[in-house]
Amino acid sequence: MSANLGKTCQKCHPGANESFPKAWLSHYQPTLEKAPIVWAVQFFYRILIPFMVGGLVLQIALHLWRVVVNR
Repeated sequence: MSANLGKTCQKCHPGANESFPKAWLSHYQPTLEKAPIVWAVQFFYRILIPFMVGGLVLQIALHLWRVVVNR
């Protein structure tokens, strides 16, 4: 089966050898059981990025509000 999987990988990844399907995550989504560090980083960024963008939007809105109030 591993040989067939290697041939399948070679269709999209030229030069893939027999150990290519075992490398990293392949085409699987990282889970807490399979790749906990990758999953944790993705989870962290899903929280961090909206928080940072929301904070930036809030800062711009408050700055614009202050400019309008001071006129």
